Formats: sequence, C-alpha cells, structure tokens
Amino acid sequence: KMEKELCFSPIAYWAMSDAYSHNGDLQSALKYANEALQLGKNFKWDTICGFMFEAQTRIGDIYSDMDKDSQADIEYNKTRSICKDYMFPTAVLMHREGEQLKKQGKYSAAIEKYSQAQDIVHQIGDEYISCQRLLGRCYCSTAAILFDQLNCEEAFPKFCTALQLSKAAFDRKTMAICYYNIARISDHEAKYTDALKDYSEAIKISSQMGYTEIVVDSYIYMAVINETQGNHANAMKCASIAFEKANEKDKQYKKGKVDAYNTTLGKFDHNNLGDDEYLLANAKSALAIAQDIGYKEGIA
Repeated sequence: KMEKELCFSPIAYWAMSDAYSHNGDLQSALKYANEALQLGKNFKWDTICGFMFEAQTRIGDIYSDMDKDSQADIEYNKTRSICKDYMFPTAVLMHREGEQLKKQGKYSAAIEKYSQAQDIVHQIGDEYISCQRLLGRCYCSTAAILFDQLNCEEAFPKFCTALQLSKAAFDRKTMAICYYNIARISDHEAKYTDALKDYSEAIKISSQMGYTEIVVDSYIYMAVINETQGNHANAMKCASIAFEKANEKDKQYKKGKVDAYNTTLGKFDHNNLGDDEYLLANAKSALAIAQDIGYKEGIA
C-alpha cells in the first residue's frame, strides 16, 4: 500500500492541472483536477481527506475561472461533505456568498462575508497557497466594491495587497483583475504612465488566459489615454486592436465591440485618418450588434 501511495500521488495531477490553467486551457485543467480527485480515493484515511479536498477545491476554482458560477458553487459545496472538520471550505463558501451578494448590489453584506472568510483563513494559517489564493480574492472583491463606490483611496491599497497575494499563489485570474483595476484607478487620477503599464500587464495575462473582456476594455482605455495625450496613431492602434479582439469572440463580448467603436474609433477625425470606408464599415457593424443585443447607448 505504501508503494501505491508513493507511485500514484495526485500531486503530479494537481501540477498538470495548474499548468494547463495558467496557459488558459481550462478544459484540460479540469480533466487533470478530476483525475486527481478520483486518485485521492485510493489513499488511506489519514491522507484521503486532504487529497480529495484539495482536488475538489481546484475543480471549483476552475469552474469559477470559466465564469460558470452555478457549477462552481456546486463543486465548492462538495468540499464540506469531504472534510467536515476542515475550516477552509467554510471560508471558500463565505467568499462565494459574498460574490452573490455583490451581484445583487448588497455591498455591505458582501464585504461582511469577505471579512468573515478572511478571519477563518487567518486562523488556519496564511502560509498555505490555498489560503493566500482565497485571501487575495477576498481583498480583490472588497476593493472592487469600494472602487465601484468611487472610494479609490481605500480600494487602491486593497487591490495592491490582493495582487501580492495572488502573485504568491499564482492566481492569474485575480492578478489580471487587480492589474486592470489598479490601472483604472491610476487612469482616474491622471497617472497615465502607471495606468498604461498596468493595463499592459492586465492584457498580457488576460490574453494568455482568454479573458476577452479585460483585454478589450484595457485596450479601449489605453486608446482614450493616448488620444487625450495627442498620440493619435497609438490611440487608433489600441482602438483597432480592441475592436478586433472583441470581434474575435463577439458572441461572448458583443458589447465590447460596440464600445470599442463608440468610445474611440467613432471620436477620431476621420479626414486625418484617411480610411473612411473602414471606419464606416465598422460603424455599421457596431450598430447592427448594438441593435441585436438591445444596447441603447451603443445604438444612439
């Protein structure tokens, strides 16, 4: 039995799952996480709980990265039945409950859930990678609410803390979100050099992970910064990339394609750009999409 445990440790499967996840291949990441879960059932009872719990948590994380929140919640809830004595599943579910409350606009209740999750994690120990990952997500979610309320002074340090924690845990989804929002705050405060740098970092990670929305929005804001500073060529380049990136996955992000045109391409002096036919074609395309999805501001 000892030979079996040494030869068939699920740790290698976790590593494969992580590697595929970091490269944006979430389907393969899910495959290896599920294999790790099945393999964990072969171990003796003093190790099976930890092995299965870790694998089950990773499956929930992957579904979360896929933006399949309902399935993620189902998977996270399974951790409770695996390890009833573990505190960590409770912390994970606290964060998930906070996310749902945030979507409902119940911001105070959401922040309270994040705080409760953080308290549990601190009791467990901040040195664990899974704890660092969850702490980073709690800080990021809290900062996002503060930023939505235009409380940049409190949001900024929380995003920075979330970024440090997510880097330590190599949680690339949270890293991308943090870089994007830190850039938004710098942009809001007219710190354009810092903003452009962090938008670029957000784009680099999000492109690898397939997060189209962050990529498109980052390019849009970069285009606006460049246009504000009189860098018309760079503005046009960023706006065009935003438009094309949104166009590549327009089923998932049709609004981004419309915004890419309306917030940037549509504001430039067409006569100086010398490509009126291209701009007109894109304008008609953006209008058709806006009408299709009922995006009234875009239509106007």
